[in-house]
Amino acid sequence: MKGVQFKRFEKLNGKLRHASIAVSAGKYLFGPLNRILAIKPKTVFWSRCPGAKAALTDWWQLLLETAREPTHVRELVLGLVDWKGTFDALGEGAGGVWLPGIQKIAPVVWRLWWPQAIRSRLVTFDNPNGDITNSDFEMAAEMLGWLVLKGSVDTLGTCRGVQQ
Repeated sequence: MKGVQFKRFEKLNGKLRHASIAVSAGKYLFGPLNRILAIKPKTVFWSRCPGAKAALTDWWQLLLETAREPTHVRELVLGLVDWKGTFDALGEGAGGVWLPGIQKIAPVVWRLWWPQAIRSRLVTFDNPNGDITNSDFEMAAEMLGWLVLKGSVDTLGTCRGVQQ
C-alpha cells in the first residue's frame, strides 16, 4: 500500500493553504484533506482516501496552470491599496517594508531578531523536537508587520512623519 506519513501530509496541507491565497480555486479542494487532518492517522494511505488523492491531483494541475500563467495582484486585491508591504521570517528573525500606495507614508523598513529562547524552539533537522515551526515565525512576522504599520499611521489614516 502506498502512503505518506501524517506529518508530511500535514506540512503539505499547510503549504497548500498558503498557496490558496493566490490560487483561489484551490480553497474548494480542502474538504477531503480536512477530514484526514481531523483523524490524524500515523500514515495516510491513498487507497483508503481516494477523495484526498483526487484533491491533491487537482491541486497539482492548478499549480501547473499557475506556473504557466501567474495570478496578477489585481485579481487578488480589488481596487488600489492604501499601503504596500511585504514581510518575511526565518529562524533568526523577521523583517519587512511598508511603502506608500494611494495613502502617504514614509517608507518603513523594520527588522527584529528573535530572542535566543525562541530561536532554540524552532523545529529543524538538528532540533526535530522543537515546538515552533517556520510557519509560526511567518505568522508572527505578518502580525508584527501590521503592528509596524499601525504605529506609522494613526486611526484617521494620516501618516506620522509625512507632511500632508
